[in-house]
Amino acid sequence: MSLATSLDRLPPRQRAVIDAFSWDWGPDCTYNMVAQRLGVHVGTVRRHLMAIRATNPETYAYWRYCRAQQLGQRKERSAKRRWMHTTRWFNKLRKRAKRYGIDWRLLAGLPPKS
Repeated sequence: MSLATSLDRLPPRQRAVIDAFSWDWGPDCTYNMVAQRLGVHVGTVRRHLMAIRATNPETYAYWRYCRAQQLGQRKERSAKRRWMHTTRWFNKLRKRAKRYGIDWRLLAGLPPKS
């Protein structure tokens, strides 16, 4: 059975959950966002996913693969933001240390350069 066929055989609400995760928000999609969009409780979204897992394992495996891709993109963006924040923080710290004529490592709580 193909993926399209297995998606077509899902009940409408389970199909709506898969579609919401697959297309609507991309990597920023969360269980809460899907629940709000569909007008159901978060537990209902999880219950539908577990029903898909039990009755259509190939569809669930495809969804997990797509979800892993989404979460990987989110993790990469998060790491980039974290790196940029750290870089800005150290640059500010170095400027402040230069202004006061002290070693920036002291402001960062690190041991001074020997």
